[in-house]
Amino acid sequence: MNSEYSTDSFIEFATIWGDAISEGDSIKANRTYKKMDKLIYLLSKDMVKAQRELPVLVKNPNPGVRYWASMGLIELEINIGEACRTLQEMADDISTGLVGLMGEIAYKETMKELPTGDNSSH
Repeated sequence: MNSEYSTDSFIEFATIWGDAISEGDSIKANRTYKKMDKLIYLLSKDMVKAQRELPVLVKNPNPGVRYWASMGLIELEINIGEACRTLQEMADDISTGLVGLMGEIAYKETMKELPTGDNSSH
């Protein structure tokens, strides 16, 4: 992976991560987690692009992409409310499987960290 962010890479690696989680392939999931973490870091260098792309990616049909877009929205403090709604929807949708469970955990942890339990947009 190069040192530049691309939407295609975000979708590709988030999809691979979600598939690995669903298949129980922790080695592949961990490797891909590191790539996703780097992509979010690279995206943080261009907040205009992050503010434009993450709200679109959070609506992607792939649960892995929605999860990582939500995590990016939270980490970059772009729209925590949208991220929390998406993670909660994933948790409530049994078809998202283990990725939805990861979404539920992320949602609960995010809610704990908010000062007043407020999940409104920043």
